[in-house]
Amino acid sequence: VNPYLNTGIVSNRHSIITNSSLKDPNTNYHLSMVPPGESYAIKLGNDFSNYQAEAIKYTFRVDTNDFDILIMKYAVVLENPEHNLFNQPRFKMEILDSSNVLIDSCGYADFYASSSLGWNFFNDIVWKNWTTIGIDLSNYHNRIINLRFTTYDCNLGAHFGYAYFNLSCGRKNIRQMTCGDVNNLIFEAPLGFNYQWYSAVNPNVFSTSRTIIIPSDNQLYFCKCSSLEDAECNFTLSVLAQRQYPYADFQFIIDNCQKKIQLIDNSIISSSNDSAVGNTPCDSIIWILPGNSPYYDINPTFFFDTAGTYPISIIAFIGNGLCIDTFKTDIIIPDNMINNITFSPFDNNICQGDSLSISINDVFDNYYWSNGDTTNSIIVSPTDTSEIYIRAFDSYGCEKIDSVTIYVNPIQTTNINDSICQGQTYNLYGFNEDSAGMHKKTLMNIYGCDSIIYLNLKVNPVFRDTIYAEICKGGTFNQYGFDEDSTGIYSHQFQSILGCDSIIYLNLNVNPYYNDTIYAEICLGKTYNMYGFNESHEGLYYQHLQTEEGCDSSVTLNLYIQEMGQFQSIFEENELVVDNFPITLDASCDYCNNYNWNSGSKDSLYTVYQYGLYIVSYENACGQFLDSIFLISPEVSVFVPNAFTPLEYTNNIFFPVYVDDGKVEIESFEIYNRWG
Repeated sequence: VNPYLNTGIVSNRHSIITNSSLKDPNTNYHLSMVPPGESYAIKLGNDFSNYQAEAIKYTFRVDTNDFDILIMKYAVVLENPEHNLFNQPRFKMEILDSSNVLIDSCGYADFYASSSLGWNFFNDIVWKNWTTIGIDLSNYHNRIINLRFTTYDCNLGAHFGYAYFNLSCGRKNIRQMTCGDVNNLIFEAPLGFNYQWYSAVNPNVFSTSRTIIIPSDNQLYFCKCSSLEDAECNFTLSVLAQRQYPYADFQFIIDNCQKKIQLIDNSIISSSNDSAVGNTPCDSIIWILPGNSPYYDINPTFFFDTAGTYPISIIAFIGNGLCIDTFKTDIIIPDNMINNITFSPFDNNICQGDSLSISINDVFDNYYWSNGDTTNSIIVSPTDTSEIYIRAFDSYGCEKIDSVTIYVNPIQTTNINDSICQGQTYNLYGFNEDSAGMHKKTLMNIYGCDSIIYLNLKVNPVFRDTIYAEICKGGTFNQYGFDEDSTGIYSHQFQSILGCDSIIYLNLNVNPYYNDTIYAEICLGKTYNMYGFNESHEGLYYQHLQTEEGCDSSVTLNLYIQEMGQFQSIFEENELVVDNFPITLDASCDYCNNYNWNSGSKDSLYTVYQYGLYIVSYENACGQFLDSIFLISPEVSVFVPNAFTPLEYTNNIFFPVYVDDGKVEIESFEIYNRWG
């Protein structure tokens, strides 16, 4: 299987492990899947078998100014099926050039699963615990190299192999862990090697530890660092056993054209407590820039906008922060260093055809406008919206570039064709017109430019008509949208095809229809021939007519036949006893007329005030007749004594007269003796 044919990340075969508490189950949970003290590990491969092989390649350019040692921590888990060596599961790491050719055997390792490796065992698993190795890259400065890791299952496809690794960078130097006025010094060699310490006066190895403690004797000491995998790969470092002190210092370069201050760290580890002796950089530094903001870059850039005093501090650390030194200075930016292009206040909106003056407030040595002018003030008359550019050079030779946009607003002419209805007023766009014709209005837009509007106004007529109409009672006038059945004046509003309201007035008259009954009599043998009738027999007759307004009417004839010479008594009795006056005599009868009383009254009703005989004559269809009635007074019952013997003062002194029906007036009273 060739793991280099395809590219890309394959799930469960290229994995990032970030949980530092995880343990590998194939090592009986003894191997941590993340190296101690680290936050991640890369897992290459898995514990599935099926002729699998995986690779990861890192490509980078070596810059020994930053780091010159590659530190790799790795662990390997291989199943050991006891195949032929070259059929066994396998892990390989190598350093290649840009053509993938091996360039350094010191960074090369190739492990096949075998009990002879001296690794840990669990069942048929051999596994290597986390191992840290350093690889010297100082010979590859500014070269592009490839760091490649590869894992293989067994060639028979039934057994797995995988690995974990973590990469970081370091410096190829001996770190002094102590500082200041101490008698014993602590030195630490780079991580990931075997170590042999000896001095210039005694070549015998006195320590194989990474860290040593020696007196501050100003002697020269050496440390031989050898690869853990190949002792032939080694290098030797030296260090002078003397006290060291941090010396904080920096320089700065002001670029007033870019308005920036370039800060350069000059802090060193000095062998003197009060001066700069040496050239080794401090372990770390912190910059304190204006605003008390800390910066950790080695050589940061600070930008300024205004003139003034800018305090800058640098703090240098050595000995894991045990010793520090601070250097502070004020950087002064004078007013003449700050020169920006600022335009005099102006309105950059102009109307078409207008001119505009543009001025620069600041003083420069040279001006170059985009229109060719070379003064600090120009007059422009652009016809369209334009960008005006200015290049100016100050006394320091700094070029400033800026621009301003001039917005040219056209004088707008708008033609409007519109219409209104008669009686309305057109009041849009500032107009107030009610007559037809061409009207003009000059307005000002939001930019202060004239805007002319021409209004071609048409006035559409409004129609008002009156309809005079008649209907018969019971009918409905339902034309032109009306629905009326009563006499009166009504109106209905319509809209013409031009959208104008039109009003129709209806003056409606409701003509009556007639349904009358005629009561008439004729003498026997006569004919009734009025109102279109022609009848000679008693009975009810009907006639349908039409009025002169065209309305249907009906006439009913109730015809009575009077026999010739037949007397008809008007009064029920010939005599009538009357108690009180006045009294009204009623001589009316059916089909009777031409009444004439003996008193001269011509009415059928006659009011009388006294007793007597009253005669009335009348006529009907058969001739003239008479009738009379006699009004008499009622009888009065009077009770009086029929005999009495008056004696003065003693007998029958009262003579009673009694009436049993109310009070009566006695007109005369006579008394006779017994002889009459």
